[in-house]
Amino acid sequence: MEVVGESVLSAGLQFLFGKLVFLELLNFARQEGVIAELENLKEKLMMINEVLDKAEEKQTTKPSVKNWLDNL
Repeated sequence: MEVVGESVLSAGLQFLFGKLVFLELLNFARQEGVIAELENLKEKLMMINEVLDKAEEKQTTKPSVKNWLDNL
């Protein structure tokens, strides 16, 4: 029974330690502006994705767009 208790305690401590590390990392990211930068990058990637989607639609009618996509 002692081994089971130690296993449960160990798993519980690992879980709590993982949560604490995550919270510390999240706080650090907020303080250093990492989250804001990630949001900025997310917006830029969404815009790039939109441009690529439109280019894929136009590549059948415009050879220059197809050439541009092929070069990417």
